[in-house]
Amino acid sequence: MPFVASLLHSRPRVLAFILFAWVVVQHITGLSLFTRGFLLSRLALPNKSSCSPLSECTLPPTHKRAVILIIDALRFDFIAPEYALPEEQQSEHYHNVLTLPRELTERFPHNSFLFNAHSDPPTATLQRIKGLTTGSLPTFVDIGASFSAAAIEEDSLITQLKAAGKKIAFAGDDTWLTAFSNPFEKNMSWPYDSFNVEDLHSVDEGVIRHMFPLLEGTAEGPASSMEWDVFLGHFLGVDHVGHRLGPDHPTMRAKLTQMDTVLRQVVASLEDDTLLVVLGDHGMDPKGDHGGDGRLETSSAMWVYSKGVPLSSTQGEEDADVMKIKTFEAFPGAAATGIHRSIQQIDIVPTLSLLLGLPIPFNNLGSIIPELFTYEASSPPKGKSKSKSSPPTLARLERAIKLNAEQIMAYLNVYRTSSSGPELDVHWEGLTSSFATISSPSSSPILLANDFNRLALETCRALWARFNAPLMLLGLGLLLLAVLSTAAVYAGFSRNQQRISWEERTSAVVERASLGAAIGAAAAIGLLSVVDKSTRGWASEIGTSDAVWAAAAAGSQLSVLFSFIFGGVTRPKYASSLSRVTFTGTILPLVLLILHALSYFSNSFILWEDHLAPLFLQVLILTTLVTSALAAPTSTLRTRLISLSLITALLVRLASTSTICREEQQPYCSVTFYASSTRPLAPVPVLFAVLPLALALPSVVRRAFLTTSRSDEGPARFILEVLWRCALVGGSAYWVVEWVESVFGGNSDGGAAGQVLQATSGPNPRIGSTTWSAASLVGRTVLARVVLLASLVGGSVFVWNAPLNIDVSVTSTPSSTSPTGMKKTVTVLGFANTFGSAYLMHVLPVFATLWIATQLTGQVVLALGLGALLCWVEVMDGVRDARKMVLAFESASTAQEALDALDPASSTAAAKTAPSSSARAPTLLEPAFLALLAHTLFFSTGHQAVLSSIQWKTAFVGFPILTYPWSPALVSLNTFGSFLLCALAVPLFVAWDVAPIQPPPPPPANKTSPPTPAPRQTTALIPHALQLALSTQLYFSTILLGSATSAALLRRHLMVWKVFAPRFMLGGVVLLVVDAGLALGVWGGLLWGVVGKVERLFGRQV
Repeated sequence: MPFVASLLHSRPRVLAFILFAWVVVQHITGLSLFTRGFLLSRLALPNKSSCSPLSECTLPPTHKRAVILIIDALRFDFIAPEYALPEEQQSEHYHNVLTLPRELTERFPHNSFLFNAHSDPPTATLQRIKGLTTGSLPTFVDIGASFSAAAIEEDSLITQLKAAGKKIAFAGDDTWLTAFSNPFEKNMSWPYDSFNVEDLHSVDEGVIRHMFPLLEGTAEGPASSMEWDVFLGHFLGVDHVGHRLGPDHPTMRAKLTQMDTVLRQVVASLEDDTLLVVLGDHGMDPKGDHGGDGRLETSSAMWVYSKGVPLSSTQGEEDADVMKIKTFEAFPGAAATGIHRSIQQIDIVPTLSLLLGLPIPFNNLGSIIPELFTYEASSPPKGKSKSKSSPPTLARLERAIKLNAEQIMAYLNVYRTSSSGPELDVHWEGLTSSFATISSPSSSPILLANDFNRLALETCRALWARFNAPLMLLGLGLLLLAVLSTAAVYAGFSRNQQRISWEERTSAVVERASLGAAIGAAAAIGLLSVVDKSTRGWASEIGTSDAVWAAAAAGSQLSVLFSFIFGGVTRPKYASSLSRVTFTGTILPLVLLILHALSYFSNSFILWEDHLAPLFLQVLILTTLVTSALAAPTSTLRTRLISLSLITALLVRLASTSTICREEQQPYCSVTFYASSTRPLAPVPVLFAVLPLALALPSVVRRAFLTTSRSDEGPARFILEVLWRCALVGGSAYWVVEWVESVFGGNSDGGAAGQVLQATSGPNPRIGSTTWSAASLVGRTVLARVVLLASLVGGSVFVWNAPLNIDVSVTSTPSSTSPTGMKKTVTVLGFANTFGSAYLMHVLPVFATLWIATQLTGQVVLALGLGALLCWVEVMDGVRDARKMVLAFESASTAQEALDALDPASSTAAAKTAPSSSARAPTLLEPAFLALLAHTLFFSTGHQAVLSSIQWKTAFVGFPILTYPWSPALVSLNTFGSFLLCALAVPLFVAWDVAPIQPPPPPPANKTSPPTPAPRQTTALIPHALQLALSTQLYFSTILLGSATSAALLRRHLMVWKVFAPRFMLGGVVLLVVDAGLALGVWGGLLWGVVGKVERLFGRQV
């Protein structure tokens, strides 16, 4: 270890990075363990339903064929507005447009049925496909598979159809082919890309093109000779219009009109023995998005139509038991009198299985839709007599619901014997008692069977996913130790410490952490080898690798903590550390951090965090104004700090006016990020402001923050005024063109601004298209690719290899003392801010990339945020100047020296001996500002801690179709870009206005004494950068600890999956993003990039 420490001591940047990486590893370890304990996936049993004879587990089929059409994101009120909303609240764009289901239900009430089907969250397509085919419940973490569908291995409708020898034809969303392995007939399968939200029509027209020839028997080619039993079509146009333009848009009316035309032709083409099921996989919120659990997102339409065979009877539907098991509810926003028939979406699984004569999939938790079984279509199965307790018309219903209950009980029995079975123990007696009553003599077997089915569903839904308490507790403990150990290391870098170098202190921490990790891992391995798993009790749920890894992490952290508490080189002098504590630099940031973390224990504070974060930030800014700016020692500095603080506060206030609203904030919130809550387009004033802003921003940055120190010399002017400006203008132009397309018909539909639906007769109705819209799509795609390539590759490579932003000039003047008669004077323009200006150039390419990945209103917010950030960098530089003056004044020995200390331009001894390195040491004020600014920008760029606020359209910036890895990367950058930007800004606070060479100490007062060698003057960039990185990690890890603890303690809270779990997930991802941003900025950009250039140019170590 001494050899390693000596080696690392000679490489300070590597040493600092090892310490930083150690903290990152602690974050990953604690977060990984807690997440796997808190967000476990549902256990999918591999069992398949089967029986012999088949009549033992199903009913005689009512139909030989079925046509199942999924209209993605078809909300219930799109097909039945009179049941949902009063006429004055209906929209002309999506109400009373798709009218065929309502018309046929009114004309044929025994053949046609409308339902509001509740879709279990998360309301993403893949998760709903799982629910619609297996009848099971998704888990919260299933949303992570939205970009990459995973095969469904459990029993499903598709599996049962294949087992029965049924031939399935398919056209539409290609998610089905990745969700199932070879589910469809090869010559009757036509998949289309599902993630291209720019394309509103190709998928729909593909379904239409292949569906009608099959329905009408006019198919040509390989499909002409194939018989089909089930046709599955998945339309995407309605969903894409919602994402692209929102539901309240003329294009939605055109698309729904197209769907109405298609359905009318489908009905005309149906044979009498063919069942038609039309449904939405989920709904959409007012602006067209989905993914969460809002009532509009979980409201999906379902229409069941039997052209020939009636499915219900008046007598059966009006039976008292049937009426009791039917549920009704009011649509969100509708009057209580506007109730309608509601079901669970997974109820279609057992219903469709029995109507087609198939066994119900084994994992199903849905319950049959009773009115579809109240018509006695055939005699009972052989060996089965009609129930004595039910009317003749209800015998089929009683048989169906009992089969349903038996299937659910079989599933629960097997589930209880699995590894997840113990979670059912508390509920088992109630479940078995409820099931037993079905078989007992009773006058209400239908009611009792339905009660059992719903009890089983609600029990499993309440469990949702099994919590692994030991893993959660272990993860929380490691996150807590990570916070405490990071705080200890940060405290060890306090300014007035024991007289040892930061390299020695860091080496000691690394050594102790390594030793502790080794001891912890060895202890865990030894303990696990002698203790049998059966005797570990609750700890048996922790795997061996998890236990060893956690023990190593805990041993490492505890070793550092013990060395801090009980002494050693990692421990600062308490008295001197306490003397550094100030209200603005230490106490206030800590108070705000603690309040921020504790706020996550209240769902109200989480719901209104978009107001809380800007409030905390304004408190921080204005308090600094009062305590530091007003107390500056000179009038010039005082004026500078006051004006910059006020400008920062104003910019933050303007940025925070941009908002989107959570469902829970209504009606006390107004959307300003978009033109309205139902139109996901930028407001018109933003449209006219963004291009001038993109043009002006580079000049404002250069003149306001670089010209004063002359650090806009060298390549800075070209980078800012040419490269960066072109990237910003290109990014804004992309979204302006997209806005124009959306409003004036640039959607390949011709209907966005007054164009009329052009439906052709025959089997291929479609919406008209325009040549201009296709050209504009190609144009902005090329533009986006050029900007992305120039920003990420060209900009980064150029900035990395560009020289420093300085200009060296040599002038000669006559001099009588010079041997040559001329005196040469070397002037270095931009010298005072060499580090800061050069590092700012490294941030600009990332900002340009974030700019094009952000919608128009968000771009305005980013510009305001960048202005606030740079203003605060200047404020902190001014505060450090004031601190330096005060320290120099206090160290002055005469009145003249004291006066000279207050003059920054003074060259006297008092000014030169001012402890500049100590005065420039960062405090907790900088990371608190950055963290709160990052949260403010996150909310103001159109995001909330809910899945439905994800701006999916950014996945297609520069890519017309889903493209890996760029599409997920663009969505991630759009979502978490504010946190990445603020992490990258950390080095600015330690590098701003720092000269490469510090002035040497003054000569001794006694001229006769021999001069002593001057010690090497360094800028202290590395320790200061490391200290600020640690404090930033400390802030965000504390935030994560608060959100994780609240989610764990409130895991049975009614709002856990709606409020607490999403906020924890946001905190976890943000911490990892911040860690990555700090590594990229502090080490990649500053210490290995800028500092390397300075050392090569000036020939000395920084």
